[in-house]
Amino acid sequence: MRCGRWPSRSGCARTVDPIAGGLHQHVVPNVRVRVSGADRAGIVAQVTGALAEAGFNILDLASDVAGTERQPVYIMHIEGYSDAPLERLQAAVAPLAREGVDVQVSAIDTLYG
Repeated sequence: MRCGRWPSRSGCARTVDPIAGGLHQHVVPNVRVRVSGADRAGIVAQVTGALAEAGFNILDLASDVAGTERQPVYIMHIEGYSDAPLERLQAAVAPLAREGVDVQVSAIDTLYG
């Protein structure tokens, strides 16, 4: 039995769909976020959730715990991309200060040459 251009062993044809080729478009981060606060459950979710709601896309996230065993401090560095103005991102994370979480949002200057 032959059913198609490229018959398989079972007798049924395999089809190949055309796809558009192209290179992956790397997104360059334009915003840096630095976070520090008492290490506790939920700090990552609160910060990243607030940023996502404001239109921030995380491209890289690194974290660590510093301080002492009795008073651990959670530190997080995030780089990402957003079309939203910095003021919107800053306003989104501002309420976290009431919970002792310091969040600094700044632009990343990228030079091409």
